[in-house]
Amino acid sequence: MVTAFLNFARPQPLQLEQVSLPELISECATELEPVFAELKVELTIESDESLIIGADERMLRQAMLNLMRNGAEAVPEEKTERRVVVRSFRDHDPAGKTWAVVEVKDTGSGIPPAQLQKIFIPFFTTKPKGHGVGLALTHRVITEHGGTLTAANAVDGVGAVFTIRLRMSDMRLSCR
Repeated sequence: MVTAFLNFARPQPLQLEQVSLPELISECATELEPVFAELKVELTIESDESLIIGADERMLRQAMLNLMRNGAEAVPEEKTERRVVVRSFRDHDPAGKTWAVVEVKDTGSGIPPAQLQKIFIPFFTTKPKGHGVGLALTHRVITEHGGTLTAANAVDGVGAVFTIRLRMSDMRLSCR
C-alpha cells in the first residue's frame, strides 16, 4: 500500500520509448498467471500484433497489471463464466485521428451506477482489502500519456469494460 501511495503522490516524468502493446499485454498475462489460476479465471487476449506505441513501458505495464488484476478479482466465485478478455486494436474517429485502444472486459457483476462516477477517485474502494489507489494511479498514467481511461458496464450486460485510448499522432506512435 505504501508503494502504491508513493507512486500516486510522487509522479515520475514519462520516459517514452517504442512499446509493443501485444508484447506488453502478453508479459502482464504471464506475470498474472498465478492470480488468474488462484481465482480460477480464464484470460483471453486478442491483439493487433503490429500495434507499437510511444509510451513509458514501466508505467503502462503497471496500469495494465492493475486493470487485468482488477478484472480477475471482479468475477464472483459463484459465476460460471469466469473470464477476462483483453483486446488491443486501432480505431479511427470521425475527425480522422488514429487511436490505439485496449479494452479489458470481465464477466463479473459490473459496476453499480453510483460507484461508476467514483472509481477513479483516490482512496475510493469497494474491496475489503483494497486501498483505492490502483485505479486512480492507472487513470493518471493514461492521462499523462495524453490518453483516456473510461469504465462502463458491458453492453451485453455481463461485467465491466475498461477502455484505454491513446491518440497515435500525439504519442508519436507508429506501425511496424
